[in-house]
Amino acid sequence: MRVLNIHDSDLYEELIKYHKKNSLIPILGAGFSRGSQAKVGKVPNAKEMINHMKNSLKVTLNESDFNLIQNYNFRELSETYFENCEDREIKKYLNDYFTDVVLSQYQRQFINLNWSHIYTLNIDDAIENNHKNIEVIHPFKEISEFYEENKAEKTHLYKLHGDAREYIKHNQKCILSTSSYLQSLQENRELLSRLISDIKSNCVLYLGCSLDDELDILYQLNLKSGNYNTDLKNTYYVTSSEIENSKIKIQKLKKFGVDTIIKVSDYNDFYSLLQKMDNESTKHSSDEMSLFMNPKFIRTDKGHQNKEKNLQFFINSNQYFNNIENKEIHLPYFLINRDLFNTEENLQKNFFSKNLIIIQGHRYSGKTSALLSLAEMHHNNNIIFISSGNRINTAFLKSLLNEKNITVFLDTGVIDFECWKILKSNVENLINKNIRFVIAVDSSDEFLYQIELLINDQYFKEYIRVNTISNTLTLEETKRINEKLISCVIPEFKLHKNMKFNKRKNQIKTYTPTLLDNVYEILTSQNVTIMLKNIEKMDVDEAKLILLILLATRYRLSYAEIEKYRLDKIVHSFIEDISPVAHFYQTLKLEKNKDDHAGIKLICNSRIWILHNLGKFALDRNNQDLIAKSYKRIVELIIYHYRPYPKKAREEIGKFIKFDDINDIFPKTNKGSLQLIQKIYSNLEDILADNYHFPHQRAKSLSWLNNITELNKAKDYAQVALRKIENTFPNNYESNYSYMHVWYTLATITTKIALINNYQDPPKNIEALNTVYRALSFKENLNYITNDERSNSSKSIREFVKNLSFKCALEKSEQEVLNSLVNLLNSKQVVFK
Repeated sequence: MRVLNIHDSDLYEELIKYHKKNSLIPILGAGFSRGSQAKVGKVPNAKEMINHMKNSLKVTLNESDFNLIQNYNFRELSETYFENCEDREIKKYLNDYFTDVVLSQYQRQFINLNWSHIYTLNIDDAIENNHKNIEVIHPFKEISEFYEENKAEKTHLYKLHGDAREYIKHNQKCILSTSSYLQSLQENRELLSRLISDIKSNCVLYLGCSLDDELDILYQLNLKSGNYNTDLKNTYYVTSSEIENSKIKIQKLKKFGVDTIIKVSDYNDFYSLLQKMDNESTKHSSDEMSLFMNPKFIRTDKGHQNKEKNLQFFINSNQYFNNIENKEIHLPYFLINRDLFNTEENLQKNFFSKNLIIIQGHRYSGKTSALLSLAEMHHNNNIIFISSGNRINTAFLKSLLNEKNITVFLDTGVIDFECWKILKSNVENLINKNIRFVIAVDSSDEFLYQIELLINDQYFKEYIRVNTISNTLTLEETKRINEKLISCVIPEFKLHKNMKFNKRKNQIKTYTPTLLDNVYEILTSQNVTIMLKNIEKMDVDEAKLILLILLATRYRLSYAEIEKYRLDKIVHSFIEDISPVAHFYQTLKLEKNKDDHAGIKLICNSRIWILHNLGKFALDRNNQDLIAKSYKRIVELIIYHYRPYPKKAREEIGKFIKFDDINDIFPKTNKGSLQLIQKIYSNLEDILADNYHFPHQRAKSLSWLNNITELNKAKDYAQVALRKIENTFPNNYESNYSYMHVWYTLATITTKIALINNYQDPPKNIEALNTVYRALSFKENLNYITNDERSNSSKSIREFVKNLSFKCALEKSEQEVLNSLVNLLNSKQVVFK
């Protein structure tokens, strides 16, 4: 336990460091406003309020009952008071002593500092009555979904014990007893989640809080479950008492997670110190942008002496950014340009001539490498590069949009949907200010549907480009990287086409190894230590598996998310077991928003280790039930946590039930682990009946099969999804991206059925023809049709359209539909081979 006074320079530097990151969070107790002038008298202290409650109860209770309450503590007494005394008398007392509170000048300055949010255990109106720009959040009241989406940038005040004015005006009882307090927080899950996340991951500043009542009641919120990461944070208790001389009180503080006592003799001096701290922090508000501005790119040298350094880039996903604090990004010698950007012509078409550039691909397809090679080529210009270990909030995005003549590179997961909406509405601003955003997204990301709207806009389409990067290298790309790997004394990638014997079909077929295949084969051949760690030897249970699935899906988890998925009990010990696969870091100010202001984040350092181990784990059929159970638990917790926010819940669930995402995480040959995915979906069916994404994802998973029975089942699921979307959005379902995409999936299914029947079932042929025509009547769906033979859906649609008129007789009207389809596909330069 450290004991620091306000003149200690270490304390001042610490406070500035944490405040700059929005990690310093005040929790204000009764001592903060005690003695301040209220409407009639002064705000009472605990002892004065106890005397008042006893005097009131003496009138209402009989003598024997009154004797029973003499030794009650504050919480027990307050519960008895609110249950037994006259409501009118209680309201008069609260009105006289807890409303219209006036704070001193120093206190007003303190609460008006640049706090993102404040918690108070007080029921008086001292803070909101003396603050310039505050939004009050009450317990027992769920925050509406509309408010969550549109809330203003104000300091949020969380009134954990309720509010005197709310009780007087709306009979919303104050929360002064343990039972009512715990009940309120359990009912308002979002508030409970934010409080626990802040106490565990940020630097809480307890001010005016008593040890016996206020801190003790916070401790009962199950905060004792889980660990405090003291290396990345501190927890402060401000007091003027000689508390450091009491062994019992010190033990209590340690139990509450406090590691630093701040001793003050005059609280006004402390408020003045914080004012100075706030001013100093504001001066450096642009520090975080400068951290990512114009980094120096340093290539690792070739040769055997640098082999291990180069290998690390395959192992550690964050090796590129380990020295970002010194404004350096390190690159491997073997980093190459993908074909999309390897010639002047391609660079001009896919990069330089655009203001919004999307690089999409599967989970392990080299999107980060593509961004880095582009940024390196562009390094003489004004650039910002933000990696997947970070995310940005809307305030930081708006500051980027105020820049001029700049290129901003954002890796996968850096922006969320709220940021995307702002960016989408500012494309004209990008053009006028010569700003270029280059964003990596996973191929199943919801952003891609939004981008289609912009591409189809006549004004914007010439300024936007979506580039797709495959998770396999072309022959030319393989040759280029192999030349460099040889110079690093690292084994080559396998060539673009390889031969593989299929025992079941007794035939040899060609296949293209993915980047994940190639990298893993290199690492295992080199006996890299981290790759020898095996999760099957780590006694993996449901909680540990959930953590790995979350890291594979998101790469980065805030402590609030760890808390949401109830992983705080196992996360620290398990991360030690798999070290250095993942690591805890402090979050930056630019990462925090009103929904998630956690001060600590967990970053996945080795995506290849997690993806390979999960894939290998899934190959054992004995593990598949546990995987399916873990996915169900994730979805159940999302439903529980976001119960008041169905739209948000649907978005969150979508990140875990998408067929493409699960298939990326659990790869098994070129068709994915279909048996496992079907088991996952079967487990989820009973809890996702109302989620229109779910039947669509089931349909997509079945559409990969070449079995008529399963394809008919897929068609049924797709039609269920269509009707559910129509009923959910009765007035505008045709403009819903999910609706459009379901039609595309249905087109894939019906054309496969026709092809398997070899066009011998005329009704099925006409059904497929009409379905494809309906699907491609949405311009957004036309972009899914490519000439890439690896695209399962494109291939079946192309083949069906190409051969339909040769394989069966068509009526005149049907031939006209087919001709229209061919013209549509020709307009997209689709080649019929």
